Amino acid sequence: MYSLLHETDDATSVNFSAWGNFLAGSGNQLVTVGSKCVKIYRLNPFFVPFGGADPSTRLECLLSFTLMAPVRSLAVVRLKVNPVCHALAMTFDDAKLSIVSVNPATMTLNTISLHSIEDEFLRDGYTDENIHQPELRADPDNRCCAFTVYGRHLAVVPFSIADFVQQQQTAKEDVGGKQHQLQQQMLLQSYTVKLRSLDEGLDNILDMCFLHGYYEPTLLFLYEPIQTTAGRASVRFDTVAILAVSMNIKDHVHAVVWHFAGLPMTVARCVPIRVPIGGVCLIGANEIVYLNQSVPPRGISLNSCADEFSRFPLNDLQHMRLSLDGSAIQALDSPPNDLVIVLRNGDLFTDHQSIRHVNTLHTDRFAVEQPITKYNNTDDSVHCAMLFDDDDNYLYGNDFCNSFHLDETLPTLCARRYNFEVVDSLTNIGPCKWLRTCSASFVSDVFLKRPRDIFFDMMTVSGHGKNSSLCFFHCSIRPQIIASTVLDDALQIWTVGRHRHVHEMADGEAHKFLVISRERSSVVLELANDNMVELDTPCFCQTETTVAVGELAHGAIVVQVTPTTVLLVSTIAAQQLEVLTVDSNFPVISASISDPFVVLLTLNGRFILYRLNNTSSHAAHLQQIPVLEVLRHAKSPITAICMYRDESGLMELCVDNEEEEAMDQQQPDNVLQPLALNTRLFASRSTDQDSIDGMKQQQEASAVESSIYGLNVDAFLYGDDDVDEKSASVHHPPLLPCTGNILPSTSGSTSNLNNGPAHDSSTCFGVQPPDRVKPTYWLFFARENGNLYVYSVPELRLCFIVKKLSHAHEVLYGDAQTLLEDDHRPAQHAFLMNTPVILPQVQSTETARVIAGGAGAESMMLKPEEVIFELFVHGMGINKGRPVLSVLVDDQMVFYEMFRHDDHIAGQLSIRFRRLPSTVVVREQRFLGPNGRAPVEAARDAEQRQRSYICPFERVGQLSNGLFIGGGYPSLLVCEQSGPCLRPMTVDGPLASFASFHNSSTCRHGFLYLTRNEHLLRIATLADKMDYGSCGGDLCCALRKSPIEQTVRHCVYLLQPGIFALILTEQQPNQKQCSVVNEEKQMETFERDDNFILPSLDSYTLKLFSTEDWAFVPNEVFQFDEFEVVTCCEEALLNSESTVSGVQNYLAIGTAINYGEEVYVRGRVLLFELVEVVPEEGRPTTRHRLKTVYDKEQKGAVTSLCAVNGFLLTGMGQKVFIWQFRDNQLNGVSFLDLHFYVHHMTSFRELALVCDLYRSLSLIRYQEEFKALSLVSRDLRPTAPAPMTAQFLVDHRQLGFVLTDELANVTLFNYLPETKESIGGERLIIKAALNIGSLINSIVRVKGHGAECLVDAKFQQGIQTCFFATLDGSLGYIRPLTEKAFRRLHMLQQVMNLHVPQPAGLNSRGSRAARPQRTGTHQQISLAKNIVDGLLVMQYLHLSVQDKTDLARKLGTSRYQIIDDLTELCRTVTHH
Repeated sequence: MYSLLHETDDATSVNFSAWGNFLAGSGNQLVTVGSKCVKIYRLNPFFVPFGGADPSTRLECLLSFTLMAPVRSLAVVRLKVNPVCHALAMTFDDAKLSIVSVNPATMTLNTISLHSIEDEFLRDGYTDENIHQPELRADPDNRCCAFTVYGRHLAVVPFSIADFVQQQQTAKEDVGGKQHQLQQQMLLQSYTVKLRSLDEGLDNILDMCFLHGYYEPTLLFLYEPIQTTAGRASVRFDTVAILAVSMNIKDHVHAVVWHFAGLPMTVARCVPIRVPIGGVCLIGANEIVYLNQSVPPRGISLNSCADEFSRFPLNDLQHMRLSLDGSAIQALDSPPNDLVIVLRNGDLFTDHQSIRHVNTLHTDRFAVEQPITKYNNTDDSVHCAMLFDDDDNYLYGNDFCNSFHLDETLPTLCARRYNFEVVDSLTNIGPCKWLRTCSASFVSDVFLKRPRDIFFDMMTVSGHGKNSSLCFFHCSIRPQIIASTVLDDALQIWTVGRHRHVHEMADGEAHKFLVISRERSSVVLELANDNMVELDTPCFCQTETTVAVGELAHGAIVVQVTPTTVLLVSTIAAQQLEVLTVDSNFPVISASISDPFVVLLTLNGRFILYRLNNTSSHAAHLQQIPVLEVLRHAKSPITAICMYRDESGLMELCVDNEEEEAMDQQQPDNVLQPLALNTRLFASRSTDQDSIDGMKQQQEASAVESSIYGLNVDAFLYGDDDVDEKSASVHHPPLLPCTGNILPSTSGSTSNLNNGPAHDSSTCFGVQPPDRVKPTYWLFFARENGNLYVYSVPELRLCFIVKKLSHAHEVLYGDAQTLLEDDHRPAQHAFLMNTPVILPQVQSTETARVIAGGAGAESMMLKPEEVIFELFVHGMGINKGRPVLSVLVDDQMVFYEMFRHDDHIAGQLSIRFRRLPSTVVVREQRFLGPNGRAPVEAARDAEQRQRSYICPFERVGQLSNGLFIGGGYPSLLVCEQSGPCLRPMTVDGPLASFASFHNSSTCRHGFLYLTRNEHLLRIATLADKMDYGSCGGDLCCALRKSPIEQTVRHCVYLLQPGIFALILTEQQPNQKQCSVVNEEKQMETFERDDNFILPSLDSYTLKLFSTEDWAFVPNEVFQFDEFEVVTCCEEALLNSESTVSGVQNYLAIGTAINYGEEVYVRGRVLLFELVEVVPEEGRPTTRHRLKTVYDKEQKGAVTSLCAVNGFLLTGMGQKVFIWQFRDNQLNGVSFLDLHFYVHHMTSFRELALVCDLYRSLSLIRYQEEFKALSLVSRDLRPTAPAPMTAQFLVDHRQLGFVLTDELANVTLFNYLPETKESIGGERLIIKAALNIGSLINSIVRVKGHGAECLVDAKFQQGIQTCFFATLDGSLGYIRPLTEKAFRRLHMLQQVMNLHVPQPAGLNSRGSRAARPQRTGTHQQISLAKNIVDGLLVMQYLHLSVQDKTDLARKLGTSRYQIIDDLTELCRTVTHH
């Protein structure tokens, strides 16, 4: 069996976060890391919500990168090779370090340095289960970073250049008779240090940090030389110690400068304190300790739990009753050096420290304006993230909750009181504890009556405690149909005009006209009073087909473009204003309208440009702008055209090098000029005060550089007084978090030098205020040669050229050579003229015949797959600040995002385009047909070319500034908080056209669309209760998050009633303990003082949740006993004599009753039947009631259960029992002894997969005719990792078994009794293994989706897809492949491993290889290669045409064959 594994959605959890200047000239940004996903956000303070509310601040994702391996630790550093921006240092499994930065020229991750310290000798004989994850720390003075290697060694990576100069070579030139020497600066190499070489007791590292205020990098270790546990606390306590080591990174000499032992045993975190206070603050579960070499140690006790187990002197603050386990701690960057602590329940505290009274600590508690909860775990695999930026903006979050961005203000420094309020939040669905399928919600009756395929939703159980929720999502957008009508021969629709002074509404004005284009005519309807009626007076042209319709004069005038005419219609008076006849022998085939310009494209490849001169509704008219007599490459006809109104402020001209040199001469000598990184993503301007502060920073940096790299090296090395005074003030800049604008972007000349033209307005976080951006107009068009040209309007000056846009390169650069040649041509200034006659354009007779389809066309026409048939530039994101270029070439829609990059070429735009990882295949048939390459569907004749694939919209529901992509796979491209993403809308098949539609009552902010097959016009809206990305959703699915506010332990969907059964827990303090006296259980109560934090005990309840009202069923609660734990809960289909079908669904629950060590563990099996009764008035969901049909105590804990062919299969410890339910009793049939602890079971007909905690996977079978429960086969690996879940993988008549484990491996087994390796069928053969870096806790099986184009429905429906959810909040699938498709994709994977570089320099083969529990035991999994890594091969769709062709040629196949395979696979798993 062959299969493919792909993660469709990145992790939504936040493991690490950092604040710094990662994009040159764009202020500071926020970096979040969740598992393998690295995202860069900026704060946009100019977001205006719908409804005209006051502007607010929102996080906006600028860049997103998916790595091949999860990040284990993160640090922000500043390197001398790139002093303009910060860099990210990331560690990965097996002692790997990668230092990366954002390349401003391509907006990709640029790998600066790679360090791999993997060595079996460094393990000291320990296996993977005993190896700690690498912990990375960076020196605050940017001299080096250090990370642990296997928990027993320390790797040191120096950043600074060696402080010595080797004079090995004399000068090569003699200038003025003086010899100049060549100074070679050597880079220091990384090295490793054994921790025990520093101190014999240095082991069991808990945490480490670099201290502030030391001349050399000083690393402090928090460790436990002799470990202890809670059970041995009475005899061994205060076992934690610290050790500070001063590192000479040049000579590799290390000296212990500070050692302190006898710290409380619960201390687990160390936070360095900045100068002038200095020292370190240690955080424990019950205390906070401050240590400094110059003062005695001091600390505070937060509760009385550890009074008897610590002798460390602590001040009494036990009245606060706090526990700091699982909390997040961060030091403020402001002068007070206070600590902000966030508890696991979301409470915020500050810890005050004083310079004069450093021996005292004071803690205050603060409330947040909005309720924020946070849950964390003390497990090492869980990461907390919290930081403050230079403006004291604060973010915290972790795997188990949302990430909140808070704004902290300091009203008065002396009072040191803080006020926190929520600024924005990131949606998180992790950890996904359960994944279930359920009935579809928000599906219109139109689709249910004639379903193209099954409809269902997926649901995940996420979060803990008050952050617990049920997340419902579906892959495709489901429009809510309001009305439908048949429109024969309709090609395209538009909604234009506004009802002014009649239906004024706060959230927008209603549309007035609906224009429908047919093959030879047009229909115009007036939209009034919820009706569509024909116009009384014909003010539009209805005798010709309509090419385009738009609005001018801010919606007061409607312009209609037909193949021969252009009409202006007044919206208010509903009358014609002007009718222009197109002066061309060729009809108009395309048009683009952007107020006040109208551009037309004729069939011969020429364009005509108009401008609205008078904006009044009575005297308005269009004036033709004369086009140049001679244009560059005029012999190549234009194939696509677009007029773009830029409101982002990005499209500005570069600064010439001569102007730059002139500006350099005006700069003062003592100002440090930045390096040659003259790029930025967004415009960056700063206030005058920021400019002054930036100049001071540059002067200080210049002094340091001159002192280090000057000729007086001895003075610097041996402590010259002047050098010391200079370096003392700037030698310790803060790094984590980074403060201030490291390299300021000031207005005036400095801004021109680095970031393009100067601006008078200031920016905030690199975002320009929208009211200060002056709109500009630009003409984009593509010629038949595949090039893109950008002209300024109305000057029609060529400002940007992209060669071979049809090749779809990853980054679009401006062709400087062609632009320079064009600048040396005679002046090409066009002046506005009152004549409507277009100037003649040079064109050969042969070219005209070719364009018109005459003789010789076949010889001169380019390949159809290289012709750009459509392009569109649209401002997306907040305030249209992120322009996106959409290009239709070779039946594929590719998208590019514009970003700023100054090439210092006069006259050229300072922009570039980066390709987005989103590609839409608009074809309805496969690329390869029976006779080879099928024709290009987008290569239409003149009549069909009047249909456009791209339809922009301003607002649809809660989505704004998006694009609709029509064709065989209709989709919506939106740019919300998570960045640009595609949302498929395939529920109604291929669509021909789309238009936004707003009505006062029936359709508020809805839309219209035309179906291509059935020729239906539908009026629809988006579901209000679903989130399509406007609330920060980072998924490719529509999301609805229903808060539960209680921890959900188990979730089961009952199919027949459509109800969820939830097992909820609520923590309650417990002071009871059960003991056995004379074989009887007795409860003993222990009294503790008020400052003692009692342990919590989970109280389990069963509730029903209905999607009918998205709430719990009232008055339906089943309470479990005290000390009883629900271990398993499933829907069981059991044999029943009371039904016609002979089976009935029951809710089966297994529990364990654990009173302690002295009492034997018991359990219960409960069976519930869901019945319907008469509902209460006004409460329709009260018709559902639980009926207990079986409740009996068992002799052991029931650890797992499932149903097998009408029988109940239960796992009790190491035994598996099978039961028959008859007469409301469970009768034992058979049992089977397995290994240690059975914790998960799943069934398929008479087979069942059993997961044992220590013996991997077993396959068992129940034979009803023999009443025999037998072990068929199992995984015989002696050291297999502990399994998490298992599922069957169905491929027609083949059956495989998927297993996930605690090392994030996904293993595929087959039962092959005829092979030699199976030992007669006793061993399950491993056919595939892959490590995805995230733990999979739940898998569901779904049949293939065969209702889309390019999909073989009959064949694909016999293959089932296994969808999975991870604890990091990511989603993915595993799907079987045919052997031919597997061979192609597997060879593609091998080639891409070698030729396609990955972010952070990770090797995809090594990063994704399965990890054994112990080294040397991977013989079986190393040969298991029958799986394709979708994370790698799916990148093929987003490569350039040349790269696709080269890779396909290496495989001996066509690129279209690979595109067909990947496209069919993506559509098969994208359900409605």
